[in-house]
Formats: sequence, structure tokens, C-alpha cells
Amino acid sequence: MAPRQPGDAHLLWHDEAAGGNLVQVVRHAYHAGDGWPEHDHNFAEVFWVERGTGWQVINAREMPLQAGDCWFLRPQDRHASRAGPEGMAIINVSFFPAEVSAFAQRHSDRWPWREAGEPMHRLLPQRRRERLFEWAEELSHGRNDSLDLEAFLADVMRICQQPAVQDPLDPLPLWLQEALIQVAEPCHLVEGCSALSRLAGRSLTHINRVLRQCTGQTATAMITALRLDHAAALLRMTDRSIPAIGTAIGLANVGHFYHCFQQRFGTTPARYRRQVRCSSFGARASS
Repeated sequence: MAPRQPGDAHLLWHDEAAGGNLVQVVRHAYHAGDGWPEHDHNFAEVFWVERGTGWQVINAREMPLQAGDCWFLRPQDRHASRAGPEGMAIINVSFFPAEVSAFAQRHSDRWPWREAGEPMHRLLPQRRRERLFEWAEELSHGRNDSLDLEAFLADVMRICQQPAVQDPLDPLPLWLQEALIQVAEPCHLVEGCSALSRLAGRSLTHINRVLRQCTGQTATAMITALRLDHAAALLRMTDRSIPAIGTAIGLANVGHFYHCFQQRFGTTPARYRRQVRCSSFGARASS
């Protein structure tokens, strides 16, 4: 679908929906000073700022926009937006509320598009923005139905209403955030710091300098933490042997793997696995 262009001040869903889709996804990239004039519509939308800064007016109130701002706009909300000096990119997902009325009633206590008061707003850390971007990418590929819409809405409510937690990657520059997210994939994790350097396109010396300035940690410490977290997941969710798990995460020396794991989790890999499985069994038995 081509990006919408505002015409009338009141937009209608039947003009916006393409091919019978229940969800419409559009990414707007604005140059400095560009944006949308004031308008409203008969559908609901959620939008988040992917990058840049700007301003918006919602129901006659002007407020700034920055990367991570996420707004839940209802049909009655009149709004306009304008990009700041560096430009601004926004991702917008819209839907017709009548299609999910039963779903909204079931989750009325957590429904972001509540009727009363001001529209809901959240400032999302990088990881949660990436989760929303994955949804937008998936929903934009083709025809979507009520199951797609409800699955998206359920995840949006979880993402945006979980307690705010400081993401340890937030202080880092974007290029290093992206490299650390990529290196957490098992295919890169086994390679360790050399994979991080390759993915970041910077020397390990430069990466360590930035990490120390922003977090006080080294690349080795961050990679080791990622490796051990993945090892813990493999211990919980698979029957792979402990030496095989150590090899899979790049810690093939079993003694070194045990030492690092105990430092991070306060117990050995074998005890961790037994404890997790015993507690899970106890929870099932008592339910």
C-alpha cells in the first residue's frame, strides 16, 4: 500500500483499507518541517517514532516527539505532526475498532484505546521498539485477518504495559546496539568477540573503548553474559549434555564453563538444570 496522503480532515477506514486487510501498516519518513496537517479518522491507530525528533498536536495540546515515543490514538483524537531539524520516521499501524470489539471487552482493563481521558502514551526502549517493528514488517507483507490483528494487539498490550525496565543497551550508540543484538544469535555467539567486531564494522579496541565509556564493561564481559544466558536457556529447554552446551556457546573447556556459570548464577549448570526441572514439576503437581 502506498503511504497515505492527507486530503480531507476526516479520514475513513474504507478509503484506507487495502484488499480486505484488517490492519494497515505505513512508514512515514519526513524531512525537516514536513508532517501531517491536523485530522481525525473513524479508525484507531498506534504509531511510534522510529528515529528523529519532532512535534505533534493532539486534541489542541502540543508536545515534542522523540525516538521511542509510542501513541495510541482513538477515532475521536484530532492530531497533527511535524518533523524536527533532523527529520523524523514514524511507523503507523491502524485498524477498525468494530473488528475487535469482543477482544477489547475481554481486555478492557488493559485496552490502550480507552475512551476516557487523554490518549495513552509510552516511551519504549530499543528492544521493545524492535519487537513492534517485527510486527509491522510481518503485517505489511500481505493479507491479514482477525487472528493476525488480535495477536498483534495482545502483544502490543504486553509490550507497552510491562513495567518500564532500563535496557542495558540504551546508553550505547545505535551501531553497537544493533551489533550486540545480532551477536546474541547462536550462530554468532559461539564466535564471540571477533563476531561482534565483524558485525559492528569496528575494531575490538574501539568497541571496548565505547563500552567502557557507556557501561563500564568490556566486550568480553558482555559476550560472556550473553553466552551464559543462552546456556541457561539450553539447560532449561533441552536435554543436551553440559559439555555440548558449553561448546555450543563458545566455552568448550568444561571447567571454565562451570566456573563462569557459577559466577553468574550462583550454582553449577547441573544443579541449575535440576532446580529448574524440580520447581517446574512441583508447580505442575500443585496446580
